[in-house]
Amino acid sequence: DDVDPLQIYDLDLKHRGSLPLAQKLPNGIQGGTFGPTPGLLYLTCNTNESIWEIDIVTGAVKEIVSYNNLGYTLEMEGITYFDLSQRGEGVLHFTGNPQKSLASKKMFNLNIPQED
Repeated sequence: DDVDPLQIYDLDLKHRGSLPLAQKLPNGIQGGTFGPTPGLLYLTCNTNESIWEIDIVTGAVKEIVSYNNLGYTLEMEGITYFDLSQRGEGVLHFTGNPQKSLASKKMFNLNIPQED
């Protein structure tokens, strides 16, 4: 099923609450990371090979890229943010398995602007 609300757990996997979202996320969420802007969470999703940005304060949801729309077929995996703020940059790194050859994982990068 699609995701709404987003469930919140602590590091001991104890349920701490839920965050209502402005729109449902597709099912198949795989990984998540916080980026450079406080309160923004980035999630990977298998359903349409996409990355979503969630504002954890307001519940606003935005699809920032769909690799399916770009002609790729990936099984999305993990995601992390690599902070290059000293150079005014930041990069989301995520892995995916190309569906034609599940034997080889690939690393992808997506530059995201930092807000002042």
